[in-house]
Amino acid sequence: MARPKKLNADYFSHDADMRNDPKIKALRRKYGIQGYAIWNMMLEVLTDADFFEYEWTTLNIELLAGDFDVEPKILEEVIDYCVMLKLIQKEEDLIFSEKLQERFESLLSKRNRDRKQKETAKPTPKTEKKEVFDSEKPQSKVKESKVKESKVKERESELSPSRAFELLKIEKSEELNIFEMQNKKQVKQWQDMIDNFNDTVEIEISKGKIDFEADQLLPRLRKWTRSWLRNQTNHQPETEKYTSTAPERF
Repeated sequence: MARPKKLNADYFSHDADMRNDPKIKALRRKYGIQGYAIWNMMLEVLTDADFFEYEWTTLNIELLAGDFDVEPKILEEVIDYCVMLKLIQKEEDLIFSEKLQERFESLLSKRNRDRKQKETAKPTPKTEKKEVFDSEKPQSKVKESKVKESKVKERESELSPSRAFELLKIEKSEELNIFEMQNKKQVKQWQDMIDNFNDTVEIEISKGKIDFEADQLLPRLRKWTRSWLRNQTNHQPETEKYTSTAPERF
């Protein structure tokens, strides 16, 4: 039986100068050491949660308050202040930290790669026999070479995407898979959102506001999706429409 996919982490990196970050200083100034403790315990909770998101409901607030040994009202106040400082993001009934999620993207990507490598590294007996049999035939190498050459040509034809999301599928497949797992269920009109994203990016590229490069397009897609979720009832982000600048740094 295959092991279940692990979608969280055992620990997060705590920067030595975290307390000196301007936003953390504001948090400490307003709520003292209690606010700093709540912030760090919240990071622990998010790190332990699937996709590094936590359901922010009345019940969970009560349970967390008991765990943190603080009053529920204080917990809500501190988290709301963290949201205002953009230390934490809140979408409907979920809270998360964009910076924390991005720090762990490479971890989840590595897990996916390792899992795929293990799956492909177990040849079946039939495959092993076929490889031995083929190696004894010189003509099999010629056929294999032609097949590989054909596949390379097919691959080259696929690697000329005309739209932003297609480029991300090719150059950022692991990160995109994680992004879809995190957001696809929340977006009611997923294909509409992708089509709007592609159309808007084309306009932004034509105006020189963004380049057709995966490193810029992935942060742009994240920002677009967050805006889409906020304006989901209208099926199109109003504040984001054709107002993009360079990709946001997180």
